[in-house]
Amino acid sequence: MQQYQLVHKEKMLLASIASLKLALSDQNLELLPDYEQRIGVLKELKFIDENQTVQLKGRVACEVRTFFSGQGTGGHT
Repeated sequence: MQQYQLVHKEKMLLASIASLKLALSDQNLELLPDYEQRIGVLKELKFIDENQTVQLKGRVACEVRTFFSGQGTGGHT
């Protein structure tokens, strides 16, 4: 009987994992248009190249943003 309970519990956990994986993939699909739009903006501003490699301009923009976001909270980065 104990063996049956362990097998049942394992099957239930595997079913839960499959359900969670499906939910995560659905969420990712919902976010895909937003992601593609942001990538398009970064390419248009030449922050990334066609291979989605961050360019020097993009790195500088990131550092400047990080610096100023630290200034607004009173902290220094």
